[in-house]
Amino acid sequence: MVKQREYRELFNLNSALLCRNDLFELEKILVEDPETDQLDIQLSFDSATISAESVEELLANIDLPISTANLSISMRRWIDTEEYRGISSGVNLSLNFNHINCQIHSFNQTWFLGKKIQIEKYFNSNKPWYSFLNKSSVVFPTVVIALIFYSAFLLAKKHYYEMILPIFCSIVLIAVSSLIFKEKLFPFVKIYLKEKTKIKFGFNEWCALIGAFSGFATLVQVLSKLFK
Repeated sequence: MVKQREYRELFNLNSALLCRNDLFELEKILVEDPETDQLDIQLSFDSATISAESVEELLANIDLPISTANLSISMRRWIDTEEYRGISSGVNLSLNFNHINCQIHSFNQTWFLGKKIQIEKYFNSNKPWYSFLNKSSVVFPTVVIALIFYSAFLLAKKHYYEMILPIFCSIVLIAVSSLIFKEKLFPFVKIYLKEKTKIKFGFNEWCALIGAFSGFATLVQVLSKLFK
């Protein structure tokens, strides 16, 4: 038998904030034909792993946590024809606390390209409002170091009152970076598994936003003075 050409790609996706209904929507994207498309779902939490073959079966478990940041979903399409017998295409999604990646493979180029567009569109429509902070948080340590040096410069000049803002912003950014790293604030991945879960915008979120914007504003002010 002549070997077929296979199309395969591994790529990263945006951060995601999902609820129960979103999981059912994702299942519809992955499973087009229940006769040929087999779904395998694995949910990990508290050192335990739950396996299921559908979203409904997964959510039927009574001991699920309120939310998770660790979920993997794979779909394999099995065909049995005179020309070929085996897996013709598939999708592997891995959602983790700090990344989401997807691998798609298929012998059918049209299916391959269409499925990639569907999945990218799905995650783009389900990214949290704070996704820009997920991307910018990597520069927080650099901003903190710059503000600390600026504070030391002001101290040497005996400008004590001017030191208050950069020191305050440094403390807030350090706290924010720590909370983001521990997934307590602005999680890259959060999947709500319980119904009627309210996503709250509380005191910590306001403090993080104010601190982040103040820190960057102070840094811009420092740079503008340096390059005058």
